Amino acid sequence: MHGLKKSFKAVLALSLCATFSSLHGQQEFTLHFNRDAVQSSFTNPAFRTDYKVTITLPSVIYNYGNNAFSYRDLIARDPVDDSTYIDIDGILSKMKDKNLIQLQSYVDLISIYFNVQDWYISINVTEKFDSKMYYTRDLVNLLWNGNAQYIGQSIEIGPGINLQMYKEYGLRVGRHFEKFDVGARFKLLNGIANLNSARNSMVLTTGETNFESSLSTDYEVRQSGFEHLEPEGFNPFTGSRNTGFALDLGGVYRLNSKWELSASVIDLGRIKWKTDVKKYKSNGTIAFSGIDIGDFISDDEFNFDKFQDSITALYFQEEEGGTYISYLIPKTYVSGTFHPNEKTSFGALFQAEYFQGIQPGIGLYAGHNVNKFLQVGLSYAYKNRQFDNVGFNLNLGLPAFRIYVVTDNLLSFIRMGYARNLTFRYGMNINIGELGMKKKKKREKATEEPVPETPSE
Repeated sequence: MHGLKKSFKAVLALSLCATFSSLHGQQEFTLHFNRDAVQSSFTNPAFRTDYKVTITLPSVIYNYGNNAFSYRDLIARDPVDDSTYIDIDGILSKMKDKNLIQLQSYVDLISIYFNVQDWYISINVTEKFDSKMYYTRDLVNLLWNGNAQYIGQSIEIGPGINLQMYKEYGLRVGRHFEKFDVGARFKLLNGIANLNSARNSMVLTTGETNFESSLSTDYEVRQSGFEHLEPEGFNPFTGSRNTGFALDLGGVYRLNSKWELSASVIDLGRIKWKTDVKKYKSNGTIAFSGIDIGDFISDDEFNFDKFQDSITALYFQEEEGGTYISYLIPKTYVSGTFHPNEKTSFGALFQAEYFQGIQPGIGLYAGHNVNKFLQVGLSYAYKNRQFDNVGFNLNLGLPAFRIYVVTDNLLSFIRMGYARNLTFRYGMNINIGELGMKKKKKREKATEEPVPETPSE
């Protein structure tokens, strides 16, 4: 059963590679309202740029979320000798029955946006790493404190995981109308690696003594593409025969010159995995009376590899070959925006991801165009069970060349140890030619200025 162990080691390597490649990104609230940056169209394909052509230079996105605990919750300090220790009991007190950890890292290699009269078209090539792990509080409690506390009870301990790395080739088409805009992005996907739990049920029942227990399982883990992901040979831009398709849909409706409503659904799609496919299945009920940990200790060291191989061989059956399908994690955005004048905007947003149920978030936004060289915005959002998500966006530079920076978690950079959420995106855009619509607004504004009356003779 070395394949499953190899997969989890590769997961760690993938996570580290994705993290470091990004830092040199998922609920993005602030970006949705940062309409000065064309990347806002990734949250709604109906969003339109103000320029005839926009070329984006390579940009990066990083997102981390943990809805249960922060680093400072995990690492505690002993008040007696000032030493640090891992406080598992402390984080158990903060966990809910179900918990989620996620890591995303996107590299937008290139995007080109065109506006032709009332039509707008864009293409993008993006490298994506997306991982989410769902686990129960009972699983952590069992591993840390044992099953004595669960005598006479049944608990769910099956974790769920969805990890995939793929390349996205997108084509967006949109249409502008007088009162509304509509858009769709069609995405061809090329899968690189995947680890996916198709079924997640593991129920542990503990009898009258600690060692008379049974485990009922309906669990399946599927993997693809890990054979070529050794650290010394890992290439994040390598493609494969794993292909898929996805779709983004969006719309914008203008109530009047000041009010605007928008809605979108992102990442409706799937990938069919064919390369290096392996499946690990466990289905049924197994009774056991415990494990002698001494069998896995040699020279006062615990042999984790031997322990993991023993557990895997006991409960899982391995199958090689075949194909399977994994689905992207859909997202929805529903927002309203108020423009009291041409330079200022206020917005409200509901956003949700759909993994192991719905993961919702709500937020508010205020933005201001200081001048043609500078645009700033602030957001406030509730997500991942936290209320301290203060976001910020900055667009700086000449109209033809703009640098943008966006984060949903400004406070996380100030207090990194307490952060449960961290989203960061930056990049540079080259804009060519203002839209006639924008120039028309300037002319209309000029004609609104009062014209001095000619004195009558």
